[in-house]
Amino acid sequence: MYTKEEIKKIVNLKDTKGNLLDIFNLGGILYLDDGDYSKTNNKFSAHSLYIAYDSFYWCETEDDVLEQFHDSLKEVVIGKLL
Repeated sequence: MYTKEEIKKIVNLKDTKGNLLDIFNLGGILYLDDGDYSKTNNKFSAHSLYIAYDSFYWCETEDDVLEQFHDSLKEVVIGKLL
């Protein structure tokens, strides 16, 4: 099984300064608008997006890690933000 640090490096999600983000504890904000970019967006919801380290237990390759990250992120975004 990959360590948390190895998983973070494989996913390679960085902030604007180039630092690796803690993918196990992200924050998410969903903004809704009518498509007119000149108007202010309306914040719909904001939540912490926790991804369980245990969900990566089955991963044997880096591709498995990326697939699991995308699946986990999709699940937590749908569950928390929508």
